[in-house]
Amino acid sequence: MASRCHSTAPARAADFDELNDSLASGLVKKFVDERKERTSKLTPQDALSTLADTRLALTQVVKVASTDKTDDTRRVAEKYYPRWAKAVRGVGDASIFLAETYSLSKLSDRYGGDQEGGGLKEGTSFTQRSELDEMLYAMGKVITLSGRTIREEARWDPSIAQAAIERLDKFVDSIPKE
Repeated sequence: MASRCHSTAPARAADFDELNDSLASGLVKKFVDERKERTSKLTPQDALSTLADTRLALTQVVKVASTDKTDDTRRVAEKYYPRWAKAVRGVGDASIFLAETYSLSKLSDRYGGDQEGGGLKEGTSFTQRSELDEMLYAMGKVITLSGRTIREEARWDPSIAQAAIERLDKFVDSIPKE
């Protein structure tokens, strides 16, 4: 009896691994397809407008976080945090769309890549982040993982949202002007 259970265990483990691989590839495909669908109607002007909306939302977060802890503004701002988080969340698709819209040759110097050499420029650390990565990382410090509201730390510390604004401005400045 024990040998029968033992002999089927590897098959079940293999089936489980195959199922995991299938689910993972299906989820990745679904994510990529959804992102393509969301950005298919996006224009560079729309993307820049989204970035401007994000900047405005972050400015509001900075203003509220700069107020006194007992200020009524904080109480009123509670209902706006989800709206501001939604605006900040939009920066993901918009910024990636802008980065994809412009050719690698235009962006290679700005983002640390070397198109001809097939890798990073000499002297560039593999862990060095691009302006896009830095900006998205800064946005992640402002909104919750689900993207539904502003993180508690960002509600009390204006420097977090201010750093995100600076990264956003730096990213926008790095976009080629045609």
